[in-house]
Amino acid sequence: MTRWHCPLYKRFVRRCWNDEYFLYNPGSGQTHLLNQMALDILDLLAGEPLNSAEIQRLLAETWEIGDDARHAFAGRIEQHLGQLRHLGLISDGRFDDRRLLA
Repeated sequence: MTRWHCPLYKRFVRRCWNDEYFLYNPGSGQTHLLNQMALDILDLLAGEPLNSAEIQRLLAETWEIGDDARHAFAGRIEQHLGQLRHLGLISDGRFDDRRLLA
């Protein structure tokens, strides 16, 4: 089971302007425009690694998502996880990301 984590979390530089969130990743030199859900995922993954079900449960509680909307919400979380991984902001543990912290 995939355990997502955010190895560079402490190095990110975040700014908010007019409800838009900008995150600079010094590991890649790129700046990203993120929404609140993406930031919430990164904040969760700043601690211990979590699997998708744990992330979905915690965010559903935070966002107060009812049982009837949880399936669609889980799909949105999965999309965000894929996008954040593609951007290099989170890791699914398929490679030794300790080299990112050097």
